[in-house]
Amino acid sequence: MSPETVTRTIQLILAPVVMLSACSIFVGGLLSHYAAINARIRTMARERFELIRDRRDADALVAERLAEIDVQLPALLQRHGLVHHSLLGAYVGILILVGSMCVIALSAVVAADWLVSLVLALFVSGILAVLVSVVLISMEVRTSQRAIAFEVERVLRLRPEPASVTPGPSAGTVLLKADGAQPPLRKTPSIISGDHP
Repeated sequence: MSPETVTRTIQLILAPVVMLSACSIFVGGLLSHYAAINARIRTMARERFELIRDRRDADALVAERLAEIDVQLPALLQRHGLVHHSLLGAYVGILILVGSMCVIALSAVVAADWLVSLVLALFVSGILAVLVSVVLISMEVRTSQRAIAFEVERVLRLRPEPASVTPGPSAGTVLLKADGAQPPLRKTPSIISGDHP
C-alpha cells in the first residue's frame, strides 16, 4: 500500500469525526437536562409523600398543591421518557458513525464495491439517528413549556382568604347602654393634679 493511499484512507476515516464532535456536544447537553428532570421528579415525589404524611394539618393550599403534583408528575415522567429516547438515539448515531469509520478503514484493505455502499449507508443511518434524537428533544421542549404554563396558571388563580378578625372596642370607644343613655365617665386619678384613688 502506497503512502498516498494510506493518507487518503486516514482522511476518509476522519471525515465522520466532525459529526462525532457535534454529537458529543449534543449528548452533553442532553445528559444535563436528563439529570435536571430526574432530580425534579424525585423532589416532587418526596414533597407529595411528605404532604400525604402530614395530612392531619391539611388545608386548602395543601390540597391544591397535591392536585398540582398529581398532574405534573405524570407529565414530568413523559418528558423524562422523551429525553431518554433522545439520548438513546444520539448514542446509536455515534455508534453507527464509529462503525462507518471502521468500514472505511476496511475498504482500504479489501477492494470491494459493496463496502463503499455499506459506508454510505452507515453514514446516512448515523445522521438519521441523530435527526430522530433532535426531533424527540424538540417535542420535549414543547411539552416543558406547557407544564410551566400550567403551574403558573394554577398559582395565579389562588386568592388570599379574607381575615376573619372581629375588632374589639378601642381604648377611646365609649359603649352606649341599651336604652341609649351614656354610662357615667369614671374619673381617672391624676398624679399631677394630686388626685388619689
